[in-house]
Amino acid sequence: MPSSRFVSSLKAIWSITLLQTDSGYYEELIRPKKLHNPVKASKSHRELQRELIITHKRGAVVGEKPELQRVLQQRNRAQALKQDIKQDKEKSPLEQELLKRQMRLEKVKPEIPFLKLYQN
Repeated sequence: MPSSRFVSSLKAIWSITLLQTDSGYYEELIRPKKLHNPVKASKSHRELQRELIITHKRGAVVGEKPELQRVLQQRNRAQALKQDIKQDKEKSPLEQELLKRQMRLEKVKPEIPFLKLYQN
């Protein structure tokens, strides 16, 4: 038979209820504890769930944006692409000069080995 001190420590730690049966032995019953529900704990999560349920009942698609907002985003994307292309086409004077210099060097490079071959 377990001591009363052992029984009280088990009750304190595990919330175990020990019942004495007819045969004189103790039967251990572990009582389940309530699980932590994150939906009830977080106010923002509850509000999000409520909003999702309302939109579902209304029949609106959650991931779909309103038509005006979609058109505005498409227009902004198209304008940003046009600006990027325009910036690529319009080079600064420094970039233009560097490109000219690079093209001259590319023209000169093939001629140098050719001249060295005939000089030897």
